[in-house]
Amino acid sequence: MTLGESTRRLLARGRLSVARSTTLPLPALRGVLIALLMVTGLSFSGALRPLDDAVYDLLVGLRPFERPPQQRVLLLEAGREATDWRVVTDHLFAAGVQQVGFAIELSAAEVTRLASSPHASRIVVGVPLSEHREHPEAVAIAPPLRAGALFVPAERQGLRREQRRLISERRPPLPTLEAELAGVASGDEVFGVNFNDGPELPRLAAAEVARASPVRQLSEGRTALIGAGADPYALDLHAPGVRRALTPLEFHGLSLDTLLRERAIDRLGPAALLVTLLGLGLLGYLVSMPLRPQQGFMVLFGSLLGWFVAGGLLLHGFNVWLPLTEGIVTGVAVAVIVMHGKLVREDRRLQALARSAQRQLGRWVLPTGFAESEEHWAHVVNL
Repeated sequence: MTLGESTRRLLARGRLSVARSTTLPLPALRGVLIALLMVTGLSFSGALRPLDDAVYDLLVGLRPFERPPQQRVLLLEAGREATDWRVVTDHLFAAGVQQVGFAIELSAAEVTRLASSPHASRIVVGVPLSEHREHPEAVAIAPPLRAGALFVPAERQGLRREQRRLISERRPPLPTLEAELAGVASGDEVFGVNFNDGPELPRLAAAEVARASPVRQLSEGRTALIGAGADPYALDLHAPGVRRALTPLEFHGLSLDTLLRERAIDRLGPAALLVTLLGLGLLGYLVSMPLRPQQGFMVLFGSLLGWFVAGGLLLHGFNVWLPLTEGIVTGVAVAVIVMHGKLVREDRRLQALARSAQRQLGRWVLPTGFAESEEHWAHVVNL
């Protein structure tokens, strides 16, 4: 009598049985939870930000729902020569500009002269954020002028960390320059400033506008933003979707244009991100349990593709950015842990089956060491 025939008879009589668990061992579930916590920690620490920006750039480059660009911002490059900003603003308003923002630091005399303008209520002066917080008497901007917090490059007195701390407070001392000009709630730096990826914003030299008003076709209905056209600190300014290094003027201009066109991207907050990752991890765990390893990886590929498509649709259709990078990392980690747990469970089941067969069939049928030898498992698996 062969090994297969003997084992089949014992199985038919009910003498040889090995319980098959329908759930993964507890260490696999613990591994899934630990993976979720690790991904969440990496996300909150910013370690996944470069990869997140790369995924964002990829989705922006696809642009399945591209809209014709309708810029609402006019850039004015401030040169090194002295400029009468009161004359510049008067010429801009005469040409149909709706409001003017200064993304450069102004002296007290320049601010006083701007305050005497009949259009002062439509002028927003940028104030370095940390300077306003630590030395409020350094810049006196009173109504009808308006003030907006202005970011300055990190290399200048190391203010970047201080700015991030202040801007993340629940009650920042000032709304950002872009938020004040766009009339929206102040928040962190605009995410996805180059979402539409259209042609460059129109720009003029401030010195030329000081001599004569620009043509109305170029400036009517726009918001003029005055700033430095070239700055050695421009490489520090970065935002997802940006295809090249931006000068401070371009950075603030694109941010403002995004807000004015209501194309700013909303990201999930910490609580929503944590709930989303937990939901994805537990869903992947439950879905993967009844699947074989080969099927599990097929389902993983399909779910990642669906997650990517859903993220693109929400981005282009509703201006919502899902945590795509965190979701992808979570899906891969959960799949690896679950499939490893299933393989371990199957390995233990086969070893238990071989040991039980060895005990019940006798040593003359199953020699010593049968359960530890891989070359005999095929006979047991194919019973």
